Amino acid sequence: MPRNALPLALITAAGLATAAQAQSPQFPPCPTTLQVAQQFTGTAPADWQVVERPTDRRVVDIRFQNDPAPTEPFIAPSSGSGPGASWSLHYEFPASRTSVFMVCLYANTAFTAVREVRGPLPPRASVTYDHVNFTTTLSYP
Repeated sequence: MPRNALPLALITAAGLATAAQAQSPQFPPCPTTLQVAQQFTGTAPADWQVVERPTDRRVVDIRFQNDPAPTEPFIAPSSGSGPGASWSLHYEFPASRTSVFMVCLYANTAFTAVREVRGPLPPRASVTYDHVNFTTTLSYP
């Protein structure tokens, strides 16, 4: 074997591992914000008035469902970590699972963005809530 063949083989193997990691399935990112026009249709209680305040409708939660129906319960996380300034919910998706509905929830509205994601799915995903910076992130441990 030539002297430089082993280091070249190691570099090639490391490059293939990095490429495989880069190609691991991931969920699409949630839309950062939603444009929502809400309207109050009721009557204000006596001595009260109802006003709409401008609000930030940024993504605040990411969940998963078996069906897109609004009444469908969320899939339970396999584990969680926290509490503290941030905490996480961890999900596991078996290789046999072919699809899941990803639900993006937003601040100050009942409207959500829902998308079916077809496999292959990531084997694991974590949703982390940072209560200091007001961010929600999806990662793949």
